[in-house]
Amino acid sequence: MKLRFNTLFFLLAVLLLAGNVACLAGNVAFKEVAKPTKDKFTVKKFVLYDAMSYLGKPDLTSDGFSRIKVLYEAHLTKPDPNDNTKVILDLNKINKLAAEDEYSNSTVICTDIEQWFNDRSVSGEEMATRFTTMFKVFRDKIANVQIGNYGIAPSALCVSRFYDNGKTDEKTLINNWKASNEKRWASANTVDFFAPTVYIAEPNIDSWINDLKITVKEIKAHDAAKKIIVFLWPQYYDKKGSPYYKKVIAPEIWQQMLEAIYENCDGAIIWSGTIDAINWDDPRVQAMMNVTKQFIDFHKENKAVFIK
Repeated sequence: MKLRFNTLFFLLAVLLLAGNVACLAGNVAFKEVAKPTKDKFTVKKFVLYDAMSYLGKPDLTSDGFSRIKVLYEAHLTKPDPNDNTKVILDLNKINKLAAEDEYSNSTVICTDIEQWFNDRSVSGEEMATRFTTMFKVFRDKIANVQIGNYGIAPSALCVSRFYDNGKTDEKTLINNWKASNEKRWASANTVDFFAPTVYIAEPNIDSWINDLKITVKEIKAHDAAKKIIVFLWPQYYDKKGSPYYKKVIAPEIWQQMLEAIYENCDGAIIWSGTIDAINWDDPRVQAMMNVTKQFIDFHKENKAVFIK
């Protein structure tokens, strides 16, 4: 009888232990990312634009996203006849795009011409003239259009830091980053909103948030009134050889990135590329999206206005 009792007690203990382990595993797998406390969030107008290219992605406007048209170099330029490694505006392409029926009032467009940034034969003034010429076509043809260009301005400080890899001191790093963006600032008056890149290169969220704040401070030193709509990628930056190359960002880090952008900026263009595109139903993408929906729902519940 004593042996039977001990056996039953042992089996019961094993079952209880297994249940606790299962519950713990469940908590890890399905743990909801912590939201900001009531005394730490700001009520404001904010916008999330959907520019993701994950395969099979549905329309996300019902989830709180807004639409944006991102137009790349190939849509807007042609090879320079004097040097086919460079590009110039193709006004035929631009006029055709601007006349398309899909555009309506309050359309938001972000062009993505980057080749001129590092082309020493194109001055800051010449680059600004080219953007002015291109933007005028859209503004003349589309009522109330809001338009910007990727990386104006500035470039991603976090990525500069990752490439530097501790080789220079902080003051030198920041000064070099500022100097590298002087050409871009010449085009600041051509855009309706700033569209800086704030891609993350490694899972150091504290460093990334600090770099975001430095970026915003730099923007406001040039123009304190214009809206800041950052480019954000749910994957790590694609530096060749990086151990984080294009990995999908973990939900807890993604949530902190969204909250930091909410506190410091006016919105974000959530972007992903077509090269090596991941399926929309990939669990990693869905985990990112679930956090994004929680972020939207939380701030809506607390009176934030997500702009359509």
